[in-house]
Amino acid sequence: MIGNRLDLHRSRPVPLSRRAPDGRNHLCLRGGMTLFEVLAAVAVLGVLLIACAQMLAVMTVQQQAVRNRRAAVQMAQNAMERCFAAARGQTEADKSDEIAAEVTAAGMLRDARVEIALEDAGDPRGVRTVRVVVAWREGAEEPERVVRLTGWRYRVRQAEEAARPSREEQPQAARP
Repeated sequence: MIGNRLDLHRSRPVPLSRRAPDGRNHLCLRGGMTLFEVLAAVAVLGVLLIACAQMLAVMTVQQQAVRNRRAAVQMAQNAMERCFAAARGQTEADKSDEIAAEVTAAGMLRDARVEIALEDAGDPRGVRTVRVVVAWREGAEEPERVVRLTGWRYRVRQAEEAARPSREEQPQAARP
C-alpha cells in the first residue's frame, strides 16, 4: 500500500525505494517536504500574520476613539446636570464658566474644551436653553471631534401657583 509504510500482508516496513523497470532507484514514499513547499508555507503564514497585526492596530485605534467619545459624552452630561442643579439665578455666564472649568478638570480627556451657552428662548413660560459642547482632538493631525448636548430648563412655578388647585381638581359645586 503506498500511503502506509506497513504492508497489510506483512508486519515488516515497506522499503522506501524500489527498482523501476529501467533499473534506476525511485522513491516511492516521500518522507518529507521540499524546500519550495516550506518557503510557500512560510510566505502564506507571514502574509496572514501581517494582516492580523494591521487589523489589531486598527482595532486598538478604534477602541481608543470610542473610549474618548464615551468620556466626552459623560463630560457633557455632567456639565448639563450641574447647570440644572444650580439655582436659576446662579446659572449665568460666570457660573457656567466655573462649571465648564470643573468638568474639564474632572474629565478623562486631555486637552478637552467644554463650552456652556445659556439662552433665553423668549417664551413667556420662562424657558431657558442650555447648550453644552465638548471638543477634543485624538491626535495632532486629527480633526477636532465635537459632542453637543442641548437641554431646556423651565421656570419653576411659584409656591402660590403650585398650591392653587387647577380647574380639574376643583369640586363640582365650586364651579360656576
